[in-house]
Amino acid sequence: MTGWRIGYLIANKELIDNITKLNQITINNVPVFIQEAALKALEMQKQLSTKIKEEYEERAKMASKTLAKAGFSFTKPEAPFYVFPKDPGLNSEKFTLDLLDKGVAVAPGTAFGDYREHFRISLTAPREEIETALDIISEALE
Repeated sequence: MTGWRIGYLIANKELIDNITKLNQITINNVPVFIQEAALKALEMQKQLSTKIKEEYEERAKMASKTLAKAGFSFTKPEAPFYVFPKDPGLNSEKFTLDLLDKGVAVAPGTAFGDYREHFRISLTAPREEIETALDIISEALE
């Protein structure tokens, strides 16, 4: 459900009442299809989380292997949703704009703080798209 915004809270009545008041003035609604998908996800939580965790671990291994081969340094992702590679001397803002011109969207490290030599890759796209993007990223570093 990447990108869909929904949540629930278990708390004491006073806290829930205060959060309800805040939500009533800040959030219009959560569409019914998202509510139904969230309910189904909760019903299938164990099955889905195991499968998704395995898939993201495989994507992270693939990304790590490709990026290491290209010469990037990075910390092996523990929660393999994103990879945050670094290349000494890299201007991540220019690099990510150049990649965008080649059809690859990644976020510059400066979007997350003082990380000019880093950029963030999301591993949420289909595996084939990630493979293609990693090849383009590797070529762009050369």
